[in-house]
Amino acid sequence: MYLNFGEIGTNIKNLMEDFQRKKPKEQQKLESITDMKAFVENYPQFKKMSGTVSKHVTVVGELSRLVSERHLMEVSEVEQELSCQNDHSNALQNVKRLLQNQRLSELDATRLVMLYALHYERHSSNALQSLLADLRNRGVSEKYRRLVASVVEFGGKRVRGSDLFSPKDAVAITKQFFKGLKGVENVYTQHQPFLLDTLDQLIKGKLKDNMYPYVGPSTLRDR
Repeated sequence: MYLNFGEIGTNIKNLMEDFQRKKPKEQQKLESITDMKAFVENYPQFKKMSGTVSKHVTVVGELSRLVSERHLMEVSEVEQELSCQNDHSNALQNVKRLLQNQRLSELDATRLVMLYALHYERHSSNALQSLLADLRNRGVSEKYRRLVASVVEFGGKRVRGSDLFSPKDAVAITKQFFKGLKGVENVYTQHQPFLLDTLDQLIKGKLKDNMYPYVGPSTLRDR
């Protein structure tokens, strides 16, 4: 359920290969009662497997169609860069390039601008107004354009307790540094939710009291 698109494709490929190995051979001869009995016993399982393969291939085929139709591979790569990198010039260029693609859905186009707005909200060269104009020019409805301001109001720097994009503590900065040196194996899976790090710090008892106050006995801390 939680696999990425590439992993799903690999699993379907493995399922197909297993199906091919178990598929009865047309030239198989039923020369004895034993052969016939084995065929009858195996056929229901083969039929069940055939249905499973067919359903999975149909689902992946539809996903593949949507990915291609909506250019989601390109959109996803830029979303990952907006979330994990700090190159404003490159980010702005990529977002503007994708906004010129009329095959992008209104929601996908708006989501790119929302991510840009959150990440570069206070950047000296912030170009949010230009991107909003691009959304308007490509015919994105007002209800979607207004979401950009709403997401900044809800989750912008003014109200965030922590910085989602530029870690300030030494441990997080060190992790980001070494990750940059190693590079990433898959540009589509660079991002890890901020909640993941928060939960990790919680389990280790390292959350800062001033940022995460608690009420009651410090049972977890005492452990």
